[in-house]
Amino acid sequence: PSAEEALELELEQAELWAAERNARLLKELRATDSCQPAERRTRLRALQLELHPDKHQNAHKHYAQEMFLLVQERWEEDERSRRRRQEAMQRQEAEAESRRQREAERAAQRAKEAELRKRQEAVAREAAEQE
Repeated sequence: PSAEEALELELEQAELWAAERNARLLKELRATDSCQPAERRTRLRALQLELHPDKHQNAHKHYAQEMFLLVQERWEEDERSRRRRQEAMQRQEAEAESRRQREAERAAQRAKEAELRKRQEAVAREAAEQE
């Protein structure tokens, strides 16, 4: 075959590969929605590595780039979601710590008040005994 025919054949094969791989990719991405966060990240990372354009030959490179960008977008969404969950958890932990500190301060204040009452009662008893 001539160079032109070989190129045309290569492009046809790349289009067929891209159509088949894109259909599978969409199923794989939907499947990641039901995974736990760590498993989702593992799967997305594997797809990133597989579909990175630098890992594909000339004819496939363009199609791989498009698919890679889909996976990259999903990765970034997942990363934003992970950060929001982490920030929410940190806020909850800070609020819980603040509640613990307030409760400890209240308990210390109650203990001081109880001690002061005991002293006042002791002083009152001594005064009553001296009369």
